[in-house]
Amino acid sequence: MSFGKKCYTKPVICQHNNHLSKDWYVYFRFKHEGKVHCYKRREGINRIEELSARLSAIVELREDIEFDLINGWNPIKDSKRALVYSESRSPQKRKSKEDYYLYYLNNRG
Repeated sequence: MSFGKKCYTKPVICQHNNHLSKDWYVYFRFKHEGKVHCYKRREGINRIEELSARLSAIVELREDIEFDLINGWNPIKDSKRALVYSESRSPQKRKSKEDYYLYYLNNRG
């Protein structure tokens, strides 16, 4: 893994040969002010008990992390990924799981 001209490495999935009992995560390195920081992001992946659901969730997490890194996410300044990063505008506050849950409850029917 090398940085090249970027300040991060490409996120990599660690899924331990699909063993659900082991710790799955997305691993990447980020360079900030001359120091290299290593990150393992889980974000609830290990709570998913079905293999196919966990596989799709970990791939989606890796894609989300890579998209955010490409669009300016700094994991040191925004460690919980509280902002939404996009190509066209400045970062916006990310909706919480509670916001999605309340939206679902209020709009089903």
